[in-house]
Amino acid sequence: MQDFVADPALDPVAQARAFRDWEIGLVGDRDPAEVQAELPARAQELLTLAGSDAVTRPSDQQWSVLELLAHLADTEIICAARYRYTIAHDRPALVGFDPELLMDRLHPSVGEEEPSHLVELLQVLRRANLELWRRTSGEDRARVAIHPERGPEDLETMFRQMAGHGILHLDQMRRAIEEIRSS
Repeated sequence: MQDFVADPALDPVAQARAFRDWEIGLVGDRDPAEVQAELPARAQELLTLAGSDAVTRPSDQQWSVLELLAHLADTEIICAARYRYTIAHDRPALVGFDPELLMDRLHPSVGEEEPSHLVELLQVLRRANLELWRRTSGEDRARVAIHPERGPEDLETMFRQMAGHGILHLDQMRRAIEEIRSS
């Protein structure tokens, strides 16, 4: 995986397609399944490295390492459903979500959550999603769902974006640790 990812000057909602393409670009020519398979172990390494700093936000506008881990787990849950809807239904409408609302409502006291439970949840979900991916055919990967902000997109695109999404947030975790320790 890349060592550094600069934050894009893109709004993930207002410029949804451009943001998606930017995240996909982070994967480059690597196999998205291999990139995704690395995520849980890399997240655990960063959580361990962060230690007691895992709950500290580098700034009011940035999530802590633990909040980023919770976001990765929440997103994996949502994508697990999206992948399955896309394979099983014809052009299903996907439900959008606001990551800030999920954080506020599902993790209001994220510092009180057991970090190992979030890592375990991420590991189990990621393993299930990778197993589903391995079983999909080229025809399955070409199936399309309708994203509320990005419009029609196929399973392959969704899967590649999730690989890039993980790269982005692992980098944010690393940078959060650096920022906290340098201040």
